Amino acid sequence: MTKEEIYRAYEEVQGMVKREFDRNLRLFGDRIQCRRGCSSCCYQLFEITAIEAAYLARWLKTQPAEEQADLKARAERYREARARLLQNWRGNRNLVQIEGKLPGEGLRLACPALGYDGACRVYEARPLVCRKYGMPIFNPEHPDRLGACELNFQDGQTIPSDEIIRNQSLIHHRWQEFREQSRSSLPADTGPMTVADAILFDYDEALDREQGQ
Repeated sequence: MTKEEIYRAYEEVQGMVKREFDRNLRLFGDRIQCRRGCSSCCYQLFEITAIEAAYLARWLKTQPAEEQADLKARAERYREARARLLQNWRGNRNLVQIEGKLPGEGLRLACPALGYDGACRVYEARPLVCRKYGMPIFNPEHPDRLGACELNFQDGQTIPSDEIIRNQSLIHHRWQEFREQSRSSLPADTGPMTVADAILFDYDEALDREQGQ
């Protein structure tokens, strides 16, 4: 796949996620609190894929130089703080991250792209996990559970799941299919990546080098 084919296919998956999120927003209405200023999920520790990093890096290059410089400075501080936090996490059994729950005391670290006003500064190029957060989440690799933000849905609440399961299974399989199709066109795996890495390192340019452009 060429770089532009990779980006178009990735945008196709983005569109599938947006349609599913919008459907859930219509279905659940005010129960979904996600809006500017609600940024609890932006304190999660999460990783992104090489294609998400490249897409974000490409978008960042279109932004004003002062915006790029500020985000890079924040990303440097984030990487240092994340390393310290993870070191403390591994050495302290009292710090427990519970899947599906917002980060607890000692595990909160703001994403470097989170603005002071509670809005995402890379919103147009944000990774898929950020586009999904807030709606009920189904992963066919874990078919026995349905994830949901605790600010939107409480334990024990009934969530109509048939269409969620069907739609999100399609998204999951399309994402996995795309990642397999594009694997040989992407730079060699360099290990787990974060939004900070995508801000600091030009993975879009690395993709050009991989394809000999």
